[in-house]
Amino acid sequence: LKQGLHSEFMQGDFAGIESVDRKDADNAKIAAFDKDPKWATGPKARELVVGKWKRDFSELELKPGGGIRSVFPVLQFDMRDPTAYRFRDDVTVEIDTPDVFKREITRTNAFRVYVSADELYLRKINTQPIQGVIWDGPYRRAN
Repeated sequence: LKQGLHSEFMQGDFAGIESVDRKDADNAKIAAFDKDPKWATGPKARELVVGKWKRDFSELELKPGGGIRSVFPVLQFDMRDPTAYRFRDDVTVEIDTPDVFKREITRTNAFRVYVSADELYLRKINTQPIQGVIWDGPYRRAN
């Protein structure tokens, strides 16, 4: 069981089967993030997520009214509204994702938000265990 594909290798809707060791490591990482006092929750998290964020090959702008702009400069791809987000509770956001070609909302995904003054991670809360744990981050504040 130690071998197997994991979420860092294959992300998305077809993430691979996780090994028991990998799941233990993922659970330990989640527990460490959940306990870390640097991550804001509630009204402070709602305030801190707003702004421009950058990581590797992408940029993310979360607007005060709930709009999102995602930019992938390397691919010359710029996703503008109607992508939107809203807080479901003190630590969870739902992100509405449009079909790239139809420009209409096709799915909503929930993410656990880990945000501080200068760092942002999103952990997908999935309903399909085969997907494993999907992390998006770290993003660094760009403004």
